[in-house]
Amino acid sequence: MSLTAVQSTRPQLLASALEVLEAHGLEGLSMRAVADRAGVSAPALYWHFADKEALVREVAREVSSTLKTRMLEASTAPTSEERLRRTLEAFRSFAVSHPSYFHMLFVRPPTTKRGEVRDGGATASILQLLVDRVGDCMRDGSLANGDAQSVATSLAALAQGLVVLHQRGRFPTEAAFAQFFDLSLDRMIGGLR
Repeated sequence: MSLTAVQSTRPQLLASALEVLEAHGLEGLSMRAVADRAGVSAPALYWHFADKEALVREVAREVSSTLKTRMLEASTAPTSEERLRRTLEAFRSFAVSHPSYFHMLFVRPPTTKRGEVRDGGATASILQLLVDRVGDCMRDGSLANGDAQSVATSLAALAQGLVVLHQRGRFPTEAAFAQFFDLSLDRMIGGLR
């Protein structure tokens, strides 16, 4: 097999890993399951990923990148407050559409054998997008001046907590969840003015 052929296999393997994660959660994301899904031998998988930790780290980066892309699409909204709201809506929509991805990043992130989170800084960069949106709102006066990091963390906690409640069956329908999510944001953002 040529080097080019080996390199072109990596995106296929990563796509297979994402499919395994989506279908079986982080607990089901094994080297064997990914190799089977991709239709390759385990040694072919180890050519690209030294071990499961390397695979999981790369999957976390890909999941984070997908979420960040959705959140960045909100930056086209006309006002800073609308960009903030759309960023949080992108987060809600992503979490509902991809519960295993959400779980991996925010509920039970993968850890090393020493207990360190192995998401490669994925959640920190997502929070930074929210900090930036809050900072924009504070600069233009749509939110009261304050610590953008603290406010963004509070908004993230609200969004994540509501998603977990939704995943645990607290809301009868997805529409009811979306409505309550928006109402909760209205209340919190109103209080931050």
